[in-house]
Amino acid sequence: YANRLTSGARAYRRVLTPLQQQMYQVVRWLLLIALYFGLILLLTALNNGLPLQKTIQNAAVIAALVPNGLFIMITLAYGLGAVRIATKGALVQQFNALESLSHVDVLCLDKTGTLTANQLQVASVYPMGISQVELGHILGDYVASTPGGNKTNQAIAARFEGQVRQVKEAIAFSSERRWSALCFDQPELRGVYVLGAPEMLKSSMPPDPEIDEQSKTLAAQGYRVLLLAGQVDLVSLRDKEGRPSLPNGLRLLGLIALSDALRPNVRQTLQAFSQAGVRLKVISGDNPVTVATLAEQAGLGSNLRTISGIELKELKESSWGQVAEENTIFGRISPEQKEHLVKALQQRGHYVAMIGDGVNDVLSLKQADLAIAMESGSQATRGAADILLLKDSFAALPSALLEGQRIGNAMRDNLKLHLPRILFSYILIMSLGMAGLGFPFLPRQSSIITFLTVGLPVLGITIWAPTGRPTDNKLITSDLHFVIPASFSRVLLGLGVYASYYFATYHNLKGQQPSLSETQIITQSQTTATSVLIVVAILSGLVLLVFARPPLHWLDSGADYSGDWRPTLLTIFTFLLYLAIVAIPVTRDFFALASLPISDYIILAVLVVFWGGLLQLIWKNRLLEKFLKSNWQK
Repeated sequence: YANRLTSGARAYRRVLTPLQQQMYQVVRWLLLIALYFGLILLLTALNNGLPLQKTIQNAAVIAALVPNGLFIMITLAYGLGAVRIATKGALVQQFNALESLSHVDVLCLDKTGTLTANQLQVASVYPMGISQVELGHILGDYVASTPGGNKTNQAIAARFEGQVRQVKEAIAFSSERRWSALCFDQPELRGVYVLGAPEMLKSSMPPDPEIDEQSKTLAAQGYRVLLLAGQVDLVSLRDKEGRPSLPNGLRLLGLIALSDALRPNVRQTLQAFSQAGVRLKVISGDNPVTVATLAEQAGLGSNLRTISGIELKELKESSWGQVAEENTIFGRISPEQKEHLVKALQQRGHYVAMIGDGVNDVLSLKQADLAIAMESGSQATRGAADILLLKDSFAALPSALLEGQRIGNAMRDNLKLHLPRILFSYILIMSLGMAGLGFPFLPRQSSIITFLTVGLPVLGITIWAPTGRPTDNKLITSDLHFVIPASFSRVLLGLGVYASYYFATYHNLKGQQPSLSETQIITQSQTTATSVLIVVAILSGLVLLVFARPPLHWLDSGADYSGDWRPTLLTIFTFLLYLAIVAIPVTRDFFALASLPISDYIILAVLVVFWGGLLQLIWKNRLLEKFLKSNWQK
């Protein structure tokens, strides 16, 4: 059993978040499109006899459209989140853990060591048929002679001193059996002694309604209740197959009540998750009544629905999902049942996080979509965790939830800017190629557009991403309202400007410089049209940055109002940087940008502003959605 737990803890586990899965799906589609365009480009080059240098340049532009920068920004968002949350008291061990936390809708917690501080103390003892002193001696010798140890034995040993006795036979405590037993054959201490949960031992003892009632009363007060029972006959503690087995005819010797305090900040943390729409479930090996009492003290509410592991054993496999959904408190649960409950919740469409600290939590931590462990937990548990809570403090979890939301929002905003650029370039290349107007960009020109529209600005978008849970976890559909109108209207603007300047330049050169050859006229026309297109591409890309994070309410038709002026200020800075690149001859020549008359820059700026206003109307009135009879939620 120990080997199975160890192998489970060591097994490699990587859970992609829903956003990651959708992001990778988008990138795979874009990669397929790039490969398709590359094939068409190769066939065109072979058919038209294009020089090798020109073919390689065009291929480089196509390859650059695969959004490698998107992965860089995701990595940056994850890294920033990990650094921010480390200062709050949590260590991120799986890179996507914080973003994963923002998707959690069910949070499962262990009780002992997680919900509580796992600092057990003997609150009271109740001897049965023997004196208090005699009961104390037996308990002291029992825990002193028990091989190994646990928190329960440590608490009893702190209250009752004892001597180490020679043990004839021993059964260690098991989270499945909920009892341990020792057999002594010495004059000072003789017989079989069993320490365990009342419901596990009562089948081997005479019925006693008074003890049952007292156990329930103590459990309802939040105490962990144990019974000590024994008999003087030296009987085997195993059955014929060698499995641990309780002897019959046990006599009750005493009842022990153990107290455990809730961890600091646990109430505030659980309330924060509840307010965020996360359902909370406590899965423990303790008595369900005890667990429910402590859960109520932790702020989970009153009249919580409970169920025990004994009842779960009687259920059919098909009923586990409904039971896991309907109940909040699960007591006397074995490690395998914990794992099964997490799996049942996942099968019903939930994104499940598990918080634990002991070896018996390893299986459920590995099964969960997100595993969180305490710093003081077992080594196996810490190794299986995606997030480690330093100093065993829950205080970092609300901040971690906000950081996860920030990362998710950064990924969405990144995609809002990357997809319009990619679709704009693909459709433009295809359209100009079909019209016979040439390939629009050189690699260096494509790089300057990328840097100014989705390079430097997106860096700010990622760093300044807001918190808040999105209403839609579907990355692509939630961005369609923004991306589709922006992409196609931007293509129409680019095509119109390119074609206008191309033909205007062509006819001017044809009439004013008849000595030029047809090839020279076409080349100069393409150079002028490309320079104009670059201006439009950069200006429209910067306008989209403002629309993606609207600082004013009247700009929020495409995306939700943010009120954050930093992206807009970064847009202005990027625009000034572009003007500097154009004004300096060295940088202008390096990026192969033509120097246009100031009047042309003014005309192009007016056209982009007009396009931005028209795009706002399209978003606000959902014109494209109405035309396509689709419903893209903003």
